[in-house]
Amino acid sequence: RKRWYLSLDKPLFDPNETTIQWATERRWRSKQPSLYECTLHPGDVIFFPNMWWHATLNLDFAMFLSTFLSL
Repeated sequence: RKRWYLSLDKPLFDPNETTIQWATERRWRSKQPSLYECTLHPGDVIFFPNMWWHATLNLDFAMFLSTFLSL
């Protein structure tokens, strides 16, 4: 399983912190732009539009494949 955080607006984050640090320590303490969240399970697929900010948090052992498409 993998937790996804998606936002059209740039979220508030420190580039030196991990996603788990952000999700557990700062996610609810600071006002974030509107975030969409979902959990994907094995076999699920996600598509989000170009220029959206995203972060992922592995909830289990995970492998991934990512590609950028010019549409």
